[in-house]
Amino acid sequence: MAPLEIRHRSVRPISAKHAQASRFLQQSPIGSDAAIETADIALMQDDLSRLPWLIRHSRATLAVIRQNIGFSLTVKLVFAGLTLLGMASLWGAIAADVGASLLVVLNGMRLVGRDQRVR
Repeated sequence: MAPLEIRHRSVRPISAKHAQASRFLQQSPIGSDAAIETADIALMQDDLSRLPWLIRHSRATLAVIRQNIGFSLTVKLVFAGLTLLGMASLWGAIAADVGASLLVVLNGMRLVGRDQRVR
């Protein structure tokens, strides 16, 4: 069986002996527990047409994670700097932290329901 090519990377056929492969795709909900545990991707249906959606969704998720980390660290660094200058209060830092947490959660919620149908 030939490898599935995804942007110049190969996804090897699935079996427990391929746990050491660079990319490991488990297809089928009836696969062995060890194969599902070590898989990079586990498709729970025998439908490879969902693979492009999965790749798009995982890239969007990674982008949102990076945005959230960057925003959160920026808020913390700004308040650390303001504290060193004596311009920040404890209550201001707490409010900024809670506000940043809420914005991070809302930013992550953008992924819910995003492009759920298969193209």
